[in-house]
Amino acid sequence: MLKKLHDYRNETYHRDQHRVEVIRPAVLIYFDAACTVLDLYEPGVLIGDGSLGPELARFQDTLPGHHDPFEVSHQAAKQLREEVGLDLAAVRAALVDHLLGRLDDLESGLAYVEENSVNGAAPGDAIRIMQTDDGDIEAIFDKEVLRSRKYPLTMKDVKSWIERATAMGDMDDKHALFAELAALEDAFEALESKVREAVWHIDEAANMR
Repeated sequence: MLKKLHDYRNETYHRDQHRVEVIRPAVLIYFDAACTVLDLYEPGVLIGDGSLGPELARFQDTLPGHHDPFEVSHQAAKQLREEVGLDLAAVRAALVDHLLGRLDDLESGLAYVEENSVNGAAPGDAIRIMQTDDGDIEAIFDKEVLRSRKYPLTMKDVKSWIERATAMGDMDDKHALFAELAALEDAFEALESKVREAVWHIDEAANMR
């Protein structure tokens, strides 16, 4: 999960690529993970001159008899979560809608590739074509050879991804939710990229007429 969050950060910061629907839920979950680390932090020995700085003092319990500097990290985690407000239902809905939208585009893109195949295509040909090696001339130009090849992904996988994305709507664990988002993205992103490129080339060819 943290690796996927870091990937999003790199896309935004280094490559100016923004996953608009995902950025806010991702940041909230990242923030919640940071609060978890803070809550689990045990300083062991606290060395100081008595009073805490303003950044930490606001998290200190000021009630008489409740002044315990070793509780500051736990109180900070609790208070920060309350202030930011990780609305699990809203995060879950945003992530599910985001995934289902992309998977719907993926399905439509594959259908579009088949509809625009020069020599006609059978169901499943497009996802086969997307996985064909550039040097596999036989499969590229002969549909029967193409269909005889064994490729890792089929349309059953696309259906499975849609089912998994839909099932995320019932998840109550925020970290499991985002881990599943990361796993699904890793499963279909390479195919998604190839389909988008293929659709673009078809449209470009049509515009050149």
